[in-house]
Amino acid sequence: MSGPPDDASRELGFNRPYQGWLIAHLNELADTDFDLLAKLPQLLSVAHCPRSHAYFGHSPFAFERLDALGVNICLGTDSLASNTDLSLFAEMREFRRLHTGVPAEKILAMITVNPARAIRRRIAWEKFALGIRQT
Repeated sequence: MSGPPDDASRELGFNRPYQGWLIAHLNELADTDFDLLAKLPQLLSVAHCPRSHAYFGHSPFAFERLDALGVNICLGTDSLASNTDLSLFAEMREFRRLHTGVPAEKILAMITVNPARAIRRRIAWEKFALGIRQT
């Protein structure tokens, strides 16, 4: 990355510009953290691991607040140290258990389209998904 850091990057303590970060977990957030996230100039992605989150006894994941800020939320598995398996289906079930109002389609997007967007492969994923719908 080149160029001067933007204001949000400086506030986060980085000396380079923000360019589509993918952050793991984002488990414990203060209100001031949400203010800072709201200032980021581009899409931020978060990999949330619901079962590991529960295993370590973190505060409830701030899904609604992060989603309202436009954060690209992805689901993932952490490791076998905090899970009995690495099943994304189990992660989706745990997320659904804790966030009952989130539609199934949105949860499915959190393991498909959202991660593709996070690693800048959304167009490739959409072409793949279109091929599936056409068969």
